[in-house]
Amino acid sequence: MNKNEILKTVIDSLMKQRADLNYELANLNHNEATFNDRKMTLEFAISNIDMQIGNRVMDLELQK
Repeated sequence: MNKNEILKTVIDSLMKQRADLNYELANLNHNEATFNDRKMTLEFAISNIDMQIGNRVMDLELQK
């Protein structure tokens, strides 16, 4: 497996994690006392994944 294939696998995994977190965010119970904390935590995690995906895409582009 070359570096580009590894990066693509990592990006695919990050996209799956992002989809799972978005699903969880969309299905939060607004009536729970911890709603705001959980919402902020999920949004922060999604933001970090977006940054990691961006970095991996740049790695792929630099490999060309």
